Amino acid sequence: VLPLAHGDWLNAAFYAAIEAAQPELAAQLHASGGRKPFTLSLIQDLPQANGRTDVRLSVGRRCWFRLTMVNSDLLDAFIQRLLTVVNVELRVGPTRFVIEEVLGTPGSHDWAGYTTTEALRHHVRPREGVRIQFLSPMAFSRVHRADNGRHIFSVIPEPKLVWSSLRSVWRQVTGEEIADDFEPWVERNVVISQVHHWKTVMMPFHRGPVAGGLGDITYLCLMPEHPWLATWCWLADFAFYSGVGYKTTQGMGQCRVVTK
Repeated sequence: VLPLAHGDWLNAAFYAAIEAAQPELAAQLHASGGRKPFTLSLIQDLPQANGRTDVRLSVGRRCWFRLTMVNSDLLDAFIQRLLTVVNVELRVGPTRFVIEEVLGTPGSHDWAGYTTTEALRHHVRPREGVRIQFLSPMAFSRVHRADNGRHIFSVIPEPKLVWSSLRSVWRQVTGEEIADDFEPWVERNVVISQVHHWKTVMMPFHRGPVAGGLGDITYLCLMPEHPWLATWCWLADFAFYSGVGYKTTQGMGQCRVVTK
């Protein structure tokens, strides 16, 4: 039996795999503050819950999840674990899975691929419109809280929130500072031009559900001749690997640019 709220358990299973390969790296990841250099979706292709808070899996059922890593040491440790152990097991809470296949090559799966930061920057295709599809619910945690102390979340991916998140992860991954005037430029000159479909869903967590937005949205740059356009575009492409928003290591914020 697998609870729908299993994001933290899958997170723990991933840490266990890294710890088995490189204990020092796992400890470093645990101790590091800020955004972690990986994302995880929830487990996909599960049976219908039909109003329950868990699902029952039969032995032999195939499921999948999406893992992204923006740290080469982390990638090496995960690959090492896969290559040195036969039938790598992931224990997600009370449920035991075996990794049967790993798809990472571009084209092997709609949500698989790899690149380098240099390729993202130097092979960018500048365009004035960017359509982003969200595979999993996304939300942004606001800096301030309500008067009663509760966290405030936004479930609408406003341009400044999306690109602020991407800029932050890019800085963490590369050490490269994108100038402070980039985000005000995005806020002034990028708009949501089309909402193809959008809905709010409740993302299950053990401490209680969190509302998140799901669907896909087109963003339009009103100043396509500006030097910031290229940065805006390659940060959008970076979202495929970094995710955006809140709890990206426990199932939220998986997204990609739609090119068709």
